[in-house]
Amino acid sequence: MVGLRRLARRITTAAADCEPAMAYAGRWAPSSWPATSQIRTVLRSRGVVHLSGPDAGVFLQGLVSNDILGGPVYTGFFNHKGRYLFDAFVMRGASGSYLLDVESSVVDDAIAHMSRYRLRSKVKIENRSDSYQVESFLSGSPRPLSQIMDRVRQSAIDDSFGFFDPRLPSLGLRTVFPKDHALEGDELFADVDEEDNLFNAWMMLNGIPRHRLELSPGKTIPLEANLDFLNGIAFSKGCYLGQELIARTHFTGLIRKRTVPVFLSSMENVPVVNPLFATAAFDPLWSRDPLQPGEAILSDGNAVGKITSNMGNIGLATLRLEHVFRPSAPFVCNGIRVHPVIPSWFINK
Repeated sequence: MVGLRRLARRITTAAADCEPAMAYAGRWAPSSWPATSQIRTVLRSRGVVHLSGPDAGVFLQGLVSNDILGGPVYTGFFNHKGRYLFDAFVMRGASGSYLLDVESSVVDDAIAHMSRYRLRSKVKIENRSDSYQVESFLSGSPRPLSQIMDRVRQSAIDDSFGFFDPRLPSLGLRTVFPKDHALEGDELFADVDEEDNLFNAWMMLNGIPRHRLELSPGKTIPLEANLDFLNGIAFSKGCYLGQELIARTHFTGLIRKRTVPVFLSSMENVPVVNPLFATAAFDPLWSRDPLQPGEAILSDGNAVGKITSNMGNIGLATLRLEHVFRPSAPFVCNGIRVHPVIPSWFINK
């Protein structure tokens, strides 16, 4: 809880330094943070899968939604119907091997999914979660992140990676290193987030969907969870599993709902807030009980979406876009007002 209070103070300070129209969750970025804010998080909820063999690249390219031939990428794995299964960061090693940074809870399912399509491909798929450590670095200034990247380049350790999060610039830097060669940087990022509280709150404020919450395996249509907006889908690459539905949905524009950040308030706040200009302050000590994932959001008695996750007075929700952009009546969930916030990256897309 101490970490959450600290994050609330920093976000409040950042918002105060911004122009009023920019001081809301969707448009807070590291450049708006106080220059002294550096947060390092060991992401213990992440696992690592290793692929090797002469066919590893071609095999993986046929399963993922993004083009892995370039640098580290964020991508999705879908079933044959184009529904989300799991997402991953894919990194290519110097020897032609690949590392996948995935949720630790889906490592076994990810290996089983890829093994199902391996057939005669010369690919070896291994769980390397016990050997690797995934970390996140967030900073209000680009200099500390550049210094961490310099250390990554100087490390000269095989199959170790450091890269800026390809989803959004505001998500900072990620590193994937062998545990016995953990990257040193304590004097730059002395503020360590031991319980992922700061990291998870920042992801939520930036509208980032998470596995089994906003991203339901076998059910979620990836575009509704913004994987296209978050640079997780390449519409110009060749065929991959599930591509037909993704391409058809994208090119016909039939996307009726999306995942968006929301902030919560008491029912006394009656005015309807335009989501393009909404303002919010993160309050981790908000006294109301958390809303349960899947609870319906109503507007004038009609269902317009559902809550997918929340922390304090912030959260994420899946909402029908026609209601988000034309708010006529308050959004309510279990007696709590729900205010959509449209991130700047959402508008730009």
